[in-house]
Amino acid sequence: MKVYDEATKAVPKHEKLSMYEIYIARAVEILGIPKTREIYEQVIESGLPDKDVKTMCLKYAEVEKSLGEIDRARGVYIFASQFLDPRSDVEFWNKWHDEFEVQHGNEDTFREMLRIRERKEKSFFLYRVTYIFPSFPMTNFVT
Repeated sequence: MKVYDEATKAVPKHEKLSMYEIYIARAVEILGIPKTREIYEQVIESGLPDKDVKTMCLKYAEVEKSLGEIDRARGVYIFASQFLDPRSDVEFWNKWHDEFEVQHGNEDTFREMLRIRERKEKSFFLYRVTYIFPSFPMTNFVT
């Protein structure tokens, strides 16, 4: 397994996700599904682009769900949510809502998911307004 671990560090950035997927598949064959947790956590912290982190978080949440670890799976969704705008990453939010909380949650966990989603919508909106749109002098718009 050490060879796979070293390979994930040696490959170019654009090949890291594929290498991690191979590493995880091999770990499942040799060590079993529960032993992949450490690898998933390594992937998530490895500095991959947000879209790749999202992909791996969704897979990790599925692993935890398959092991009956619902609270751990929910924790993975909560962690991943910090990177993902609810307005542009509908797939993730629908999966958390429809395929996870509806099936495994209760009223409190469902409300918490909605609170997180609302907070993320606001924070991504404020980010866009503050950093993406340039400052326009309002005097230019007065006629």
